[in-house]
Amino acid sequence: MADSGSKRPMRKKSNAKPIAVIMLLGLGFFVLPTLILFLVSMAPTLITYVMDRRSEKYAAFSVGCMNFCGTLPYALDLWLNDHSIDQTGFILSDPLAWIVMYGAAGVGWGIHMAAPRMISVVLRFHTERRIEKLKEYQRDLVAEWGKDITRNGEDDEFDIDDDGMPPDTAPLADDDTGQRNTPAVP
Repeated sequence: MADSGSKRPMRKKSNAKPIAVIMLLGLGFFVLPTLILFLVSMAPTLITYVMDRRSEKYAAFSVGCMNFCGTLPYALDLWLNDHSIDQTGFILSDPLAWIVMYGAAGVGWGIHMAAPRMISVVLRFHTERRIEKLKEYQRDLVAEWGKDITRNGEDDEFDIDDDGMPPDTAPLADDDTGQRNTPAVP
């Protein structure tokens, strides 16, 4: 006699995907000029999406946003004037349109490459400022309570090294496995 608790319940097969594909194909037929324009102009975004190895797809997001911004004026021109394949061909035959659309994607790549550096500079500045404020706070405490509140009772810059860590404390570092190493406690 088989245990009825070990059987997995059968999942009901959903018809949502085929219906969505049919609806998108039908919609694509009516907006074919826009579809052609976006397929050609958003090629850098599609390539970046495929190339981006990170699961968050930051590169594809930054390139895609800027690429969309470069494509949008031409899509608006297509929608507001003559929504036809001839107008799409006219837009895609204009070299300036290619420069704007693909140039915007290049700006997205620039943002993707520069943003981590800019953020690290801002965070470093913020951290250094915080360390200076903490040292100032320590000086105020020593002025109020005396040198006896420091670790060894001496005025050695309040037991803080240049990197902001107390002496004899190794900074945390990543090893090859991605795990954090903690200093040994004496």
